[in-house]
Order: sequence, then C-alpha cells, then structure tokens
Amino acid sequence: MQQQTIFIHAGFPKTATTFLQKHVFPQLSGITYSGRNYPVEERVEDDTKLSKSFRVTRSMDEQERARLRDLGATLLGRSKAASQNSVFFSGEGIIGQCMAPIPNPHDKNKPYASPTARQALEHARDMGLEGGFASPKLILTLRKQTDLLTSFFAEAYGGRLARVPQTDTFEKYADEVMSGSLGLLDTVVLEFDKLYDLSCEIFGAKNVLLLDYGSIKGDPPRFAERFSNFLGVDAGEFLDLLTSKGEENVRRSKSGKSQLKMRRKTAVSKLDDLKARFFPKRSLGIGRLLAPFLKKFESGETSFVPPEAKLEEIRAHYAASNRRLAARFPEFDLPC
Repeated sequence: MQQQTIFIHAGFPKTATTFLQKHVFPQLSGITYSGRNYPVEERVEDDTKLSKSFRVTRSMDEQERARLRDLGATLLGRSKAASQNSVFFSGEGIIGQCMAPIPNPHDKNKPYASPTARQALEHARDMGLEGGFASPKLILTLRKQTDLLTSFFAEAYGGRLARVPQTDTFEKYADEVMSGSLGLLDTVVLEFDKLYDLSCEIFGAKNVLLLDYGSIKGDPPRFAERFSNFLGVDAGEFLDLLTSKGEENVRRSKSGKSQLKMRRKTAVSKLDDLKARFFPKRSLGIGRLLAPFLKKFESGETSFVPPEAKLEEIRAHYAASNRRLAARFPEFDLPC
C-alpha cells in the first residue's frame, strides 16, 4: 500500500487564510482537506475543531503530546476513508500561537511564554510522523512584517494581547516580538530567513514550500502554480478557485492601511476567566448558552493607528533578514 502524505499549512495568520480555507482548499480534487472550513451554507464544526486542537506550549506534557498523536491518526483515517494518498491540514494557528503570549487566568493573567517556532514546527512534524504519515510537508505563506504585526495585533488584541500588560499596546507588543527581552515571544518567528532555515532543518528542504502573500493578488498564476505543484493537484483548478471570488481574499487585511479595526474584548472573555479560575476542569455548558448574548457587550478600543515611527523601526529591524531571504527568493515582496 502506498504511504500516506500529510501537507501542513502552518500559517502565517493574516495571509488570506480564511479565503483559502473557505473557497480553495476544500474544493481541490485529489486531496483530502482537513482544517478550518467555512462552507457557504454551513460552517463545518468538526474540521474547525480539528484545526483548533493543534495547541503547543513551551512545556508539553504527555497528555498534550498524546492529543497531537490522536490528531495525526484522525487525519490519517480521514485520508484513507476518502481513498486518497494525501491529506491537507490547514491551521494557521501553528505559527500564529507563537505570536502572542498566553494569559493565565489563575494568576491575574500573568502570561505564559508562547511556544517557540522550533517547538511549533517540531510538534507539527511529529504529529504527522506519529500519526502514521510519511515525510510530512510544510507550507508557509509570508507577508511584510509590518502588515503581519499590525493586522495580528488588531485581531488578537481582545483575546490575548489586551489581557497581558506587557503587550497591551502596539509599541510594547512590537518591541517584544523584535527583541524577546521579556522571554514571552520567540524572535525567530518573523526573521524569515532563520524561520526558513529552521523549517528545512526540521522537515527537510524538499518538504518545505515558502509562498509570498503579495502574489495571491499580484500574481495569482504564480501562486497557484507553486502551491498546486507542491500538492500534486491541478494548477488550473487551483487558479480558478483562487480567482473566483474577486477581492474577498484581501477584504480584511489590506496592506498600508492607516487605521485598523480592533477585535474588542467581549463579556465572553470575562466568563472564560471566571470559569478557568473557579471551575478549571469542568465543562458547564454555560458559555455555549450565553455566548451569543455576551458577545454583544464589548469593551476596549475600536481601532488603532500604527505609529509610523514604530513601523519604520520594524522595517529597519527586519531589513537584513529580508535581504538574506531575497537572495534565495528574489520574487518575494518584502522590504529590505
């Protein structure tokens, strides 16, 4: 029997992942898609739960490792059930979880450090290998660091960043991403040349595909060709799916916006904090019942304007890394 292959789309967040997960990945012929799924008619909860179940911490215990092994085995079973030789797993949170510290509700939201890039990628590889796949393959889509940081800050503000004093402003968040001086975030995550070398070390160079977010809109045929060739699917079908929805793929993450809409805190996060503090190991079902009502109560800033001086500092900080990557991928649109 031919061995099964797993393709792991690990991020980055804010690189048109919602569009691809909704309109492209689930529709591809010849491959079993599992991960976040947003069908037009109805959201597929099982696939979404699968993508969210990939969680890594800096100190993984055996129970957490077993959960990842079970995830790999589930993905293998899905591929075999569909009589396919490969499965495509899309979970931008694999890299995304490295970009924000984890507030601890048991200790006044004192933050846990996020996992390092090495930990996230090694556990992604091991999920595939221990699940029964041969030679797991990795896909990463890169985007300008200024755009990634501003968009991610706006998206993650209400859920994590606002609850951690060390990252509750954009300036403090960007400083920690660049320096790692507080030990909360891994600086390698946005040093793209180092991240690529690390990915090749863990997965093997032939098993890593690096893509440029700018080409989704700027050069769709090139993006579709590189992606589909790596997956072994039809490039024409991929391109048709990629271009079928016009501008939707950049509707929420346009480059160079002077003002970004914030994802605000809701009363749901307060309920989550209370549950974690008083009933950490019980599933009460209260959140599912009250969430639609509690989401209506928001607090915090509605938008923010990234300071131009900080954006220039970010560009200067990553220029050398981008130059080194551009020597290998001159077609990428990264400031250097």
